[in-house]
Amino acid sequence: MKYKQKILILFTLIFIININFFSIYASNTITENKPNVIHQFDENTQLKTNTEKVAHPLQSDFFGYNFKDQSPIFSVDCTNDETRKGKVAFSFDSAYINLYTIKLLDILDKYNIKSTFFMTEEWVESNPELVKEVSKRGHEIGNHSYKHPDFTKVSIDRCVQELTICHTAVYNTIGVNMNLFRFPYGSYSPTTVTIAKNMGYYPIQWSIDTLDWKDDSADAIMKRFNNQSKNLKEGAIILMHNGAKYTPDVLEQIIAKVYEKGLQVVKVSDLIYDKNFYVLNGVQYKFPNQ
Repeated sequence: MKYKQKILILFTLIFIININFFSIYASNTITENKPNVIHQFDENTQLKTNTEKVAHPLQSDFFGYNFKDQSPIFSVDCTNDETRKGKVAFSFDSAYINLYTIKLLDILDKYNIKSTFFMTEEWVESNPELVKEVSKRGHEIGNHSYKHPDFTKVSIDRCVQELTICHTAVYNTIGVNMNLFRFPYGSYSPTTVTIAKNMGYYPIQWSIDTLDWKDDSADAIMKRFNNQSKNLKEGAIILMHNGAKYTPDVLEQIIAKVYEKGLQVVKVSDLIYDKNFYVLNGVQYKFPNQ
């Protein structure tokens, strides 16, 4: 074999080896250095949290599981349940910045309001003491994924890993076995909704979006909020972000608007039905006669 042919074959082999190595590395990057990653949750397991046991939903809890629309819970119909009448939920997504978390917690404490913080694994790992503080003050924590991807563009395996890595991080930090999940960017598909349900999660969306992450101004946030006033009613889920610059400036105004309508703020888990329900067009309904 000629010298030039040998050189060409050698370079070809090196190229193929490098490509294969890169592919293997890329496929494993998601779980690199992430111990205790689990791939599914036992639907009958109830792990102790700080104050209570959290029950995860069973498929049978979702009435019409195979023929109702596969969407998250955007809001709750409270008309047939006296314990939920007049209630709305505050939720804060925690994915990037942590500068304003304590300010928000102090304001919520001032009004004795408990809310829900949806956290990514990366935020949890970067701010373990804040995670503990949020929990200590009586707020609940929901799963917001590991890397905050668009869930319409990930594989089934990646979807499972995103939920389980975050789930494990929160459990290892504060001992809470989460059962609420919010899709990053609010981006979901029927498949990923089904996966979240099968993993023991209630997928939670929102009915009022402040878009506070734009960091434009307090006035702009309140204008958007007021423009959605028709959605400010019992059963509403309001979306804010703990890392948004102007949210601490408008939170008391939003609370005042809620109180003006005679509404009470609760955690998401205190608003949604945990069993005997169905979801239709994004609205969660209590199953009749249950």
